Amino acid sequence: MIAVSPLVWAEDAVSPPNSTKTTPANTINLARLAAVLQAATDRKQSGDEVILKKDAYIHGRPTGEATKGNVLPAGTVLRKSKRQIVNANGSWRHIETRDGINGWMYELDLDP
Repeated sequence: MIAVSPLVWAEDAVSPPNSTKTTPANTINLARLAAVLQAATDRKQSGDEVILKKDAYIHGRPTGEATKGNVLPAGTVLRKSKRQIVNANGSWRHIETRDGINGWMYELDLDP
């Protein structure tokens, strides 16, 4: 909660950070922050987010011959969908970056 105070105070510059004054703006900002934090926690617990193990291309389709998009660096956090395809080219997972870019990646490139 201590880390939240400066963020809330920046929105409500009338009250100093140590003020006990609660305004509607403070209440709304705290409610929004709580909702965002809960959603992030839920996604992480449900296993929707994975980390890219190594630099890898996003593919337009789940095949090695598909058009290659951007190369994402190792360590990129991705949201995986439930869409998975296993074919002669391997196991593929449909993913989306935090920036909204989506496509297919080899399942082996993703760290659960």
